[in-house]
Amino acid sequence: MSAPDVVARIDGREVRYAEFELYLAENSVESEAALGSDVLSGLFDRFLEEELLRRLVVERGLMVENAPRRAAVQVLLAEQLAEEVSRERIEAYYRAHLDEFRAPERVELRQLLVEDRAQAELARSEWVAGRAYEEIVRRHAENPEAHRSSEGELAREDLPPVFADTVFHLQVGEISEIVPADYGFHIFQVTRWMPAEVIPLEEIEGSIRRRLSGELADREVGRLVDRARERYEVRVFKRNIPFNYAGLY
Repeated sequence: MSAPDVVARIDGREVRYAEFELYLAENSVESEAALGSDVLSGLFDRFLEEELLRRLVVERGLMVENAPRRAAVQVLLAEQLAEEVSRERIEAYYRAHLDEFRAPERVELRQLLVEDRAQAELARSEWVAGRAYEEIVRRHAENPEAHRSSEGELAREDLPPVFADTVFHLQVGEISEIVPADYGFHIFQVTRWMPAEVIPLEEIEGSIRRRLSGELADREVGRLVDRARERYEVRVFKRNIPFNYAGLY
């Protein structure tokens, strides 16, 4: 018979429910009361799998018995994934997924939001006449602190349709007509225009490398968990688990 607080036994070592509660707290998981049994079952399985991996690391003499579970996963991955993702693999992924790396036509712009039309017309006339954007913001903007010298790169789909239709017909440096909105009157100026393009590999090589490394790590963790399941006996005591456990074990 197991003690009432023992919820599993891994390779003869008893695992208590308090350890799972600590695992939830360490991983910033919501309180148990807010989670359904299906979610808790999945988290409990993941907790057991990290325990299995820790057992594997300890047996190999790579860590001490009470080492953190998450550290055990990192140690195993460092041992198994000694080589970085190759440049050739990154290039192959890039060529096979070019559609993911196509950037649409984009603009960088400034905008001015003014409370009433008369003030908006005055602000626009000053802007067209060459007054500096920053000064116009100070003189006329409803909320000067919210205005920025650039809104960043924006594609057509990043803007409401009525704004996009105006903005994407402007030349660089051109001041738009006044565009009314429910909350005021907008005026736009495009400061940079960028055509649609395929993003160069050099600009996204790092993100592709991280993606491939993550995929490789996930596969390796799955393989190591399968190996640990074959090596160590796992027994779950459902009667001691205070939720309706319906997991893998």
